[in-house]
Amino acid sequence: MKLKFSGFVSIIIILIGIICLFAFRSVPVTRIWSSYNMLYADKSVSEHDILEYLSRAGCKDVISLSSQRIPIRSSIVPIEPKLNSYLNDRNFYFSDQEKAFNLFYIPSEYESRTEQAVVSMQKDGNIKAGMDGHEKYPWTVPLICIAVALSLLFFAKNRHPFAAGAVFPVCMSASLPFYPVASAVCLVLLALFMVNHIWGRRRYLLAVFTSPWVMVPLITAMIVFFMVSMQCGILGLLVFLASAGATCLLRSRELYLDSKSSFKYELIFSARQLPLMYSRTAKATAALMLPMALLFAMFAVSSVVSPKSTANGLSVPSPAGALSDGQGKIPALREYYDWAWKTLAFPYINLNSKDSQHVNMAFFEEEATEGSVITVSRFVQTENGISQEDEAVMKFDGKFKDSLKKGIDDLDYPAIEKLMKSEGEQTRVAYSASLTGKNTASTVRNGVSLVLLAFMFLEVIFMYLFYFVIRRKKYENNK
Repeated sequence: MKLKFSGFVSIIIILIGIICLFAFRSVPVTRIWSSYNMLYADKSVSEHDILEYLSRAGCKDVISLSSQRIPIRSSIVPIEPKLNSYLNDRNFYFSDQEKAFNLFYIPSEYESRTEQAVVSMQKDGNIKAGMDGHEKYPWTVPLICIAVALSLLFFAKNRHPFAAGAVFPVCMSASLPFYPVASAVCLVLLALFMVNHIWGRRRYLLAVFTSPWVMVPLITAMIVFFMVSMQCGILGLLVFLASAGATCLLRSRELYLDSKSSFKYELIFSARQLPLMYSRTAKATAALMLPMALLFAMFAVSSVVSPKSTANGLSVPSPAGALSDGQGKIPALREYYDWAWKTLAFPYINLNSKDSQHVNMAFFEEEATEGSVITVSRFVQTENGISQEDEAVMKFDGKFKDSLKKGIDDLDYPAIEKLMKSEGEQTRVAYSASLTGKNTASTVRNGVSLVLLAFMFLEVIFMYLFYFVIRRKKYENNK
């Protein structure tokens, strides 16, 4: 059996798909911060002792209160103006709201070593300590997809093609075990089941690509993949191609075996002449409502009862969305930009007020805005004599912020500003037991995920009901 060019392409696509399933795999984590684990330890234990435990466990670049310094100074006026509270306010990062525990931030690459240090603190030092979370693989999510695939395989008319197309989507649910992904994979499995009974018939591809019963679930699944994350969308596209490659190889094998057979048969009806939604696929659509509803319910429950920004009941600094008036704001990257701007621009500011009796406080009280410019007067010789010109020496813009970010990267100590930078300038931080922590494996918020899960569940219901509407109309027309 000679392998045609399409066969080589299919094998390459399948291999790429397999590699990406391993390379793009991700596990949900309960860390509050995207790139750091938070460790809390009883305040009665000295910070030096906690850092010793972490050092012995092999943890490096630990962000602690004692390691903080002033990250930037003006080269013109090295005296720090005390009219901005940023340097004091950032100390809130290192204590819970009740001031009972010290907080430390360890890069996530040392997560396993941090766990070892916590165990050592608890057993050897009898220290009340812990960390904000760890990786936990949600086995239920891929198991639901496996159960759906096996059930549809049992009722499939042509089991080999269904298995060839279903194996990669099921593997994707194991590689990215998130509820919206699993629900989208169920839609893909339903589409594969619908086209199963027209396998091997003439005009098969035309029937597949022109049927709304097939294309609507597939398009919905692909949209959901990209809404989960760009990485998930790319993997979903590769999974689709890998499934197509696997079925192409299977079809090539079937055609080769047919060519060697002394008896050949031709199916009378083409794929376009057979309905894709009929009693068997309608029952499968109705049955699919159960796992879809289960995924929706499990995610809804987990998003309500799962720990948010607390660690064993502690209210700790956490990423926040919009802050209410009652929440005490803790400085984040945006506040660092404002402090750095005022620190560097301070030497150029005229502090005299109009009445010359008080210091001009407006510069320190107002938040730096995009496009703000600091100018100084220069006297230059012109043809008409000496004239005064204003020269811009500083501008609060993207270039200024980029220089500050680079400055954070260049700091030679574990600065809290490095944690701020890893979260981005849109992040707000506050003490609250109701704030949702970061989830490093997914960029979709709980609310969006619930909407996606609900939409896919309703889509399956609508497909089932629409089938009965069409069947009812056909029955009435045939009276």
